[in-house]
Amino acid sequence: MKSRSLIAFTWGLITQQISQYAGQNPLDGKITTINRTTATVDRLVETFKDTCGAPGVSVCVSVGGTTIYSKGFGFADVEQGVKVTPQTKFRIASISKSFTSLLVGRMIDQCRVDLDKDVRSYLPDFSPKTKDGKIVPITMRHLLSHTSGVRHYNVPEEYREQDKYPEEIVATKPYESAHDSLAIFKDDPLVHSPGEDYLYSTYGFTAVSAVIEAIMAKTRPMEPLFQRPSRLKLPSKDNEEKKLPDGAKIDSLFHQLFDFLGLRNTCLDEPFKIIPFRARPYRRGKHNHGRLANTAWVDNSSKWAGGGLLSTGPDLVRMANHLADIYVDQQPLGNAPVVSRDTLINYLWHPNTGTVQGQWIPGGLYGLGWFVARRSTIPADLDSKQVPADRLYVGHTGAAVGFTSILLMSLPVVTGNESSAISQKLPPICVAVLVNLESANGIGTLGVQIVEAVTEAFMPSIMQRFVPGLYSGLTRSLAPSRFLLAVQSRDFSVRVTQKAPNFSGTAVVNGQFKDIELRDFIGKYLVLFFYPLDFTFVCPTELIAFSDRMEEFKNINCNVVGVSTDSHFSHLSWINMSRKAGGLGGLNYPLLADYKKEIARDYNVLLEDKGLALRGLFIIDQDGVIRNMTVNDLPVGRSVDETLRLVKAFQFVDKHGEVCPANWTPEKPAMKANVEGAKEYFEKVN
Repeated sequence: MKSRSLIAFTWGLITQQISQYAGQNPLDGKITTINRTTATVDRLVETFKDTCGAPGVSVCVSVGGTTIYSKGFGFADVEQGVKVTPQTKFRIASISKSFTSLLVGRMIDQCRVDLDKDVRSYLPDFSPKTKDGKIVPITMRHLLSHTSGVRHYNVPEEYREQDKYPEEIVATKPYESAHDSLAIFKDDPLVHSPGEDYLYSTYGFTAVSAVIEAIMAKTRPMEPLFQRPSRLKLPSKDNEEKKLPDGAKIDSLFHQLFDFLGLRNTCLDEPFKIIPFRARPYRRGKHNHGRLANTAWVDNSSKWAGGGLLSTGPDLVRMANHLADIYVDQQPLGNAPVVSRDTLINYLWHPNTGTVQGQWIPGGLYGLGWFVARRSTIPADLDSKQVPADRLYVGHTGAAVGFTSILLMSLPVVTGNESSAISQKLPPICVAVLVNLESANGIGTLGVQIVEAVTEAFMPSIMQRFVPGLYSGLTRSLAPSRFLLAVQSRDFSVRVTQKAPNFSGTAVVNGQFKDIELRDFIGKYLVLFFYPLDFTFVCPTELIAFSDRMEEFKNINCNVVGVSTDSHFSHLSWINMSRKAGGLGGLNYPLLADYKKEIARDYNVLLEDKGLALRGLFIIDQDGVIRNMTVNDLPVGRSVDETLRLVKAFQFVDKHGEVCPANWTPEKPAMKANVEGAKEYFEKVN
């Protein structure tokens, strides 16, 4: 890990002198803007919901502390027909880690914890060892930034392949305290030495909560974390070492935190307690061909701190607004700050070099319980004086049994140049999205899209300044801004003239299994076609028809790839079966397996209720741009002749710059796209 002094210096340049955002309330006189933004968010959410097949979605958005959007979509309980409302409680999964960081931040402000002290000084019986048996010091900073080496869930490979729940993820054993939960992993070797690498670990936050409990139990006199003495009792000397005081347990501390922040609809995810408006959890797995199903029940008491809380969209946004007020140096509405501004900026939201957060936002790093990134996608720990109108993105995603979630804040940044004033004129934007479907792909993209839509609506000068020559109006066309292009996340609306969504997977190529992706075909035209199912009726006629004409496709520098939601093993068996028996009898192009149905979803051809793809066909040019797309219902096959004609026509246009009239073939004349050219063409053919 790099020197923290250098990081602190550059981070200080980013966040210095931020005060109340300049100018008047951006919501004044903005009724039309709010209505337009509402319509945009509706379209984004509905497209996301339909694409991933989510039963229910809750979304809440605020600008400058004022809620401008709070809405439920679909069902909280499919079987009972209970609809999602803003009051529906969802499992927020790893967003719980951000709540835990606030408890730690509170303790930092009260000088109760040292982030760089060996945690054995707090937990003498917690002494993880490296793989060679060496005991090494682990600090709270390591645990909170996922650099401790403490393992994550144990997921055997056979469970991944069979789409089963590993025992640790659907654990049903209740635990009395975080300290008791340490038994799950404390004797397991570290995956790497502390500070050496980044490994996301929910159990690391279980250890954090155990440290919090130990500190609170031993504080004498036992001062409550949130100044409510009646909540906590002073432990006696007799039971101090034998039993953890109830008031020091992590569940009690969370309740105090919720009360302090005024979060009336946030609570522990206790499985046997009657909790009003709790959504039911669902999944779509390989085991049932993507059909909606109930999930297993789970006891989250072993991981309250890392993934065990329930909340609503409005409650999450309320918490985010509280922190945003602290960040811009305003008094949080109706309450004292939960943590100091110094602790928030220089500890919790301080990006740690060497950490990563996957593909959600390029350049992003992990702080202490929070992901931190820049709208410009430059590395979060670098100074950004050269980037105009940048914004700080802070938040967290969550994925748990039956649920997926995101909390995202867009905040002003001071970069040391005059363009930073543009960023400061737009106040904080806070977005929460909660879904009662596990592995709801694209939720990170949705969060960013909503933030971008609000950004454009309330401060278009940021978009224009930030995307010179590229900006086309997100609220009008839903076209992605430069930021979204940098994220390289899929655009849910596949359209002609836009880049084709990347795909990757295992295909059968010349009788062998081979991993392929869209990038393999850049430089040539590609016909990508979807069909419903192996070993069926119309499907083999299509696949054989394309296979028998492959020489013609090769002669025009065009590849062909077939795709279905079957496995590659099914593909191979079908390819090897004789044509007389209903098989393919060999195939002259790759047959790609889309067993997880991600490719069909990306191309918007998946029938979610059936787990099958419609007969979609996409002609993609040498630059990866979709030039033609057609989608047939299941009973009707496609024409190879027409596909060849279209490829030749687009190639002709690319080469000659002329346009191709109806029924054009290479033997027929084309047309120059001007008045004289049209006149010449019509005189020739009529």
